[in-house]
Amino acid sequence: MDEEIGLKQRMFMVVGLLIFILTCYLGSQKIVLAFFDVGQHDLLLPGEEKIPFMPFSILVYSLEYLLPVWLFAMISKREYILKIIIAFVAMVIIHVFFYFSFPVEYVLRPHLSADTMGYYFISTLYEMDAPINTFPSMHVSIAFLTFFIIRKYRPKIQWIGLLVAIIISTSTILIKQHYILDVISGVMLAWLVYYVCFAKDIKLLDTFVRS
Repeated sequence: MDEEIGLKQRMFMVVGLLIFILTCYLGSQKIVLAFFDVGQHDLLLPGEEKIPFMPFSILVYSLEYLLPVWLFAMISKREYILKIIIAFVAMVIIHVFFYFSFPVEYVLRPHLSADTMGYYFISTLYEMDAPINTFPSMHVSIAFLTFFIIRKYRPKIQWIGLLVAIIISTSTILIKQHYILDVISGVMLAWLVYYVCFAKDIKLLDTFVRS
């Protein structure tokens, strides 16, 4: 099916998708904080605490929220757009499942002072985003799922998607938001969702998006 969706409609779609992602993420945080023991799993690797805190990396970290917009701007075919939406929704649901069944607390956040570089941005992030629900990293999953999809549908610019995914993933560690294992699991989850939704031939999914 070669039917295309206009840019304006795609932007409405991606805004709705972002609202869905943030609602699920922040909502699951409140539930976990209220009803779960978040200190029972330790994912800290030996020597990981020695990784430097680089608060200016939050500028890169923030690029995450532009990735779905970029993806929807690059791809316009209805069939592809519907698959992308299904993939992102499925991935978020899997994340929420992990947050409820394997709650993890991040313990490496530094003490912030007024003279910390980027203090306002880092402190705002820390206040809004509790140091839980870290495994797998949704930030990393979104970045790498975007890369995998771009690689499939826009291979000529895949290097941009890969570069952005790598630096965003690195930033999650440098701003003391995620463990290394969070990042690795985020990449693995993104690949799994991509494989199921795009690489593997699932007739039921294809029938739905083409109907």
